[in-house]
Amino acid sequence: MTKVKLKKSVKLNFELNLKNYIQLLRYSLLSPRNYVEQIPIKASLQSSLIFFALNVCVAYIMGGLVQEAFNFGSTSFFFGISQLTMLVPFLILLLITFSAIFFVISKLLSGKGSFEQTLSVLAYSSLTLIFTQVPALGLIGFLLTVYFVGFGLKKINEYSLGKTIVTVSVPLMILVLAITLLGLLGTLFFSSVNSTLNPPPVINQSNQIDSINIKTN
Repeated sequence: MTKVKLKKSVKLNFELNLKNYIQLLRYSLLSPRNYVEQIPIKASLQSSLIFFALNVCVAYIMGGLVQEAFNFGSTSFFFGISQLTMLVPFLILLLITFSAIFFVISKLLSGKGSFEQTLSVLAYSSLTLIFTQVPALGLIGFLLTVYFVGFGLKKINEYSLGKTIVTVSVPLMILVLAITLLGLLGTLFFSSVNSTLNPPPVINQSNQIDSINIKTN
């Protein structure tokens, strides 16, 4: 059985082409420390957003292929690709929003990182979210993403592990609360719509009184 051996320290190239992208995927999974130490925290805003958008597309395609392979869901994956035109802009907006939240929290904790650096950390940390679409690697991909975000924020803000944990955990709690709130609001909304479209039957009391009188007579 052959083992995959990676050099402990190798210069990673973040310029986007197929060869470099595959190498980044390999090192992010098999040598995460090597990957996270080389995240380009001074990348331009455009480069960070393009890298993030590419990760979203690859993750979506990966998830679709897994669904097709295991027959999950009822809609065709190739039909669902058209949803990327809406998904990518939405997730980019979400990335910018959470970058702003991380940035504000880090400034409250006397962090030194800029907004652009914060966004770069989040964008390049999203690479391992691709692995969350693979059943056997889902948890590993998520934990690696959290690790990359934490390490990257600690590096750019130059502060302690405790402050890093606070910076990472607060937005995650906000996200959980927001999802929970949206779920409750969605349940209430659809319940209201359902009751409007399908009102309970109205009982005609006059008919009931007439029928009772007839029986009495």
